[in-house]
Amino acid sequence: MRPPHIVILGLGGVGGYFGGLWTRYAMEHPDQLRVSYLMRPGAHYDRVHSEGLHISSPRLAETVVRPSCVTCDPQELGSIDYLVVVTKSYDLADSIRPLQPYLTKESAVLPLLNGLDIHEQLRTMLPAEVERWAGVAYITARRTEPGVVESHSDNERLYIGSLARPIGSERTASEERLLQISQAAGIDLVIPDDPMEEVRKKYLMLSNSAAATGYYDCNVEGLLGAHRAFVVGLTEELCQLYRAKGWGISDADPVASALRRIERMPPATTTSMNSDLRNHHQSEVESLVGYVVRESRRLGLSAPHYEEAYAGILQRIAQH
Repeated sequence: MRPPHIVILGLGGVGGYFGGLWTRYAMEHPDQLRVSYLMRPGAHYDRVHSEGLHISSPRLAETVVRPSCVTCDPQELGSIDYLVVVTKSYDLADSIRPLQPYLTKESAVLPLLNGLDIHEQLRTMLPAEVERWAGVAYITARRTEPGVVESHSDNERLYIGSLARPIGSERTASEERLLQISQAAGIDLVIPDDPMEEVRKKYLMLSNSAAATGYYDCNVEGLLGAHRAFVVGLTEELCQLYRAKGWGISDADPVASALRRIERMPPATTTSMNSDLRNHHQSEVESLVGYVVRESRRLGLSAPHYEEAYAGILQRIAQH
């Protein structure tokens, strides 16, 4: 019986770190797991293909891992059991399209992307028999140069599970298998009762900070100082949208919780989306800010802080 095959699509900070842990386990136990990286051509691919992936973290120190396959061609992958999608949200369609012929009823697609509509997008992109999952990663990690991923976290965690399983029911066989593999690989993986609740919970802490830092082009210190009231307004509007859509909010005081999460970030840092804007890269403004604006309009909700931030960010993009 062949070992399960995990394919990492998107070898940035999140994909590189967790993919690296799975790879390290597969290198030590090739009869238990196979890992492949599907990458785009370029310097990052060249170095990983020739030298392996270099990972640095407080927990791993310096580690180099070499998966069984590093390729730009989906035809070289063979059967896929778990496709872990860690691209940017704006790259989702172009990244998934070449893989569609190689995904079967034995495949599960595990997106770890920022956005509340990712899973509906996947519904239209994937064959009906492919199992869709949902999940989030909690980690501070970035690709610092071609072939190198650095994590600054010491308590990384994955929350992920199948959307085919009714909420509160027993884990599926594929969930149980990935949980056992991940635990053996040293990954703190949690299979939640409702995976989408975890996605919404993380979005509640991501969207508001991304909108505010992207609008004001500021770091965390500035956000909590001059722009604290704006973050409060954004959070209240996002909670309003959640309630209108019938989504529960587990925090008794979500505004205070949002501010506490931001306060735990290093003061001199900014959000990933604002970093992309500063570097004139494509950003996730549509999934992190535009989505809230569009859904609020559709439901007849007033969201002036999100409207202002969205318009300001689009103007900032147009000026470059």
